[in-house]
Amino acid sequence: NAVTLSAANSYNGPVVVAGSTLILDSVAALTPSSLTLSNYVSGGTGYAGVTNVVLAGGSLNVGGGPSGVLRIGYRNTPGTNCVAVRDVSSQTNITVNVGEFSIGNNLYNDSLTTLGSVFLAANNLVTATNVLVGFSGFTGGGTNYLTLGGGSNYFNTPILTAGGQKEGGQLTLPAGGVFRLDNGTARSELTIGGQNWSTSVTCGGSADFSGGTCLASLGTLTIGQKNCGGSGGANGTLILSGNLANNVNVNSVVIGSLTGATAGSPAAQGTLTFGGGNFVVNSNVTLAGFSGSYGSAAGILNLNGGT
Repeated sequence: NAVTLSAANSYNGPVVVAGSTLILDSVAALTPSSLTLSNYVSGGTGYAGVTNVVLAGGSLNVGGGPSGVLRIGYRNTPGTNCVAVRDVSSQTNITVNVGEFSIGNNLYNDSLTTLGSVFLAANNLVTATNVLVGFSGFTGGGTNYLTLGGGSNYFNTPILTAGGQKEGGQLTLPAGGVFRLDNGTARSELTIGGQNWSTSVTCGGSADFSGGTCLASLGTLTIGQKNCGGSGGANGTLILSGNLANNVNVNSVVIGSLTGATAGSPAAQGTLTFGGGNFVVNSNVTLAGFSGSYGSAAGILNLNGGT
């Protein structure tokens, strides 16, 4: 099933797209307080696919403030998987102002999964309480994707995680794009591959900024960390370009850290590659931190240029 909006809409309440498609054409405009893309089950029939597309000239912003949500791939109904796609790449500018911005979140402890993919506009202004690209304590579906715009991407949030618990997450900046991350006048916490769930599953996260510019004010940068029970591990990779305009200021950096494993041979591995510009660490850089009786940790730091 598909619904197409063909005009400006004054409705500003929450919107849920469940097991169907919402299209905004070239003259449509909508600013809901929340937007959720989820699966749907009716009469024993499951609908896993759910899509939101904005065509060139259309506009779909999300702006409910801290009480609002933007959830892409939100599996809140048992009986079917959830595969969600939100594509607003034809939109020039978008604004998101919500509490939770999540991609790939499974609420049911069964064998079924969820996956989400988001393709943002050319220029993006995102204000959120947390941004989670692949974050679920239940069955993971694989890798969830957030593709940024080729222009300006400003994320104002205290927490950004790519690949958490049992999900994978991939964050990609296109060539020429600028990614700015902070918490306003405060710092953000950036985690790429963070396993804080007692599980046998290994999560993976990546952030590829090799084609553009990264401007970030961070508290802790964590890449590939497991800090809970079970035999699962964590993998994380962050790539920064050789652009002289890169400017990262971070209080502390953790690259590959494992603590608290209770079984098996889990591995936590983190890799940070920095090509150019400024990267300032105000306190400690921890490589391959390990504590406990199970598993191993590895940290790789590639400094190919910059200061």
